[in-house]
Amino acid sequence: FVIDSNGSRKKLFTRLFTPKELGYALSKKNYAQHLAARFAAKEALFKALGKRAEDLEYQDVEIINIKTGMPLMIIKNKKFSPLNCLVSLSHTRYLATAIVIIVTLPNQLLTYAKHHRRTA
Repeated sequence: FVIDSNGSRKKLFTRLFTPKELGYALSKKNYAQHLAARFAAKEALFKALGKRAEDLEYQDVEIINIKTGMPLMIIKNKKFSPLNCLVSLSHTRYLATAIVIIVTLPNQLLTYAKHHRRTA
C-alpha cells in the first residue's frame, strides 16, 4: 500500500478501513503491514461468515488494539450483533496474515446454518 498524490489509494483506504484503523496504521513507520493485516482479518471474517457476509461492508468491521496490544474485532452492523470473534494478526515486511474464529453465532446465522447444512 502506498498513498499516491492523486488520491486513488486514499479512496481505497477509506473504503476498506475505518478512521481509527487508518489513524493507528498511519502512525506506524511501516503502515502498510498494519493495514494489510487488518484487511486479512476482514477477509477471514467474510470467509467464515460465508454467504451471510453479503450484508457486511468493510467499514462495518473495525480492528483496534487494546492496551495490552491484543487485537479486538468490532462488528458495527447490528444485523450481526452479538457476533463475538477472536482475531489474531501477524505481519512481516512482505507478508500479512490473520485468523478469525467466530465464538458465538447470532440466531440468524444459526437458523441459516440449520437450513443449509450438508447431509453426508
